[in-house]
Amino acid sequence: MRTSLLTLAIAATLTLAGCSSLEETKYPLSGLQEYEVSDQIAEELNAGGFDCTDYERGTGSLTAASSGTCWHPHADTEKDQEIIVMVFNTESDQNSQAQLYRNMADLIDSGGFVTGGNWMVNCGNKPVCTSVAEVLGGRTETASVF
Repeated sequence: MRTSLLTLAIAATLTLAGCSSLEETKYPLSGLQEYEVSDQIAEELNAGGFDCTDYERGTGSLTAASSGTCWHPHADTEKDQEIIVMVFNTESDQNSQAQLYRNMADLIDSGGFVTGGNWMVNCGNKPVCTSVAEVLGGRTETASVF
């Protein structure tokens, strides 16, 4: 039976295409990625192994173009911890939100967030923020470093 070069070329192309589609996303991401809506951040967190359950899109942010909340199991208590995910249209809006979180953390001596690209995750404390950064990359700030 003869196999033409065209048939072999098509088979090789399909094999290579199949291999590239099987590649898994490598975590942590660079932190430079950008998102269109906050839902995508929650999906990325879950895909990377960070539990972000019961996601709900929010409407209350003054600076974020898109925001939402999800819940993460808290290691030390039976209560889940609220995680706020946000996407910004401008760097200025993102910086304003970061400064707001810094000011709040100074008042209550607690808090933390991870920021990168056009996004931010309010994760509340260093262990949770570290886990977020292990998926999304980015820059972590917690109350002890403000």
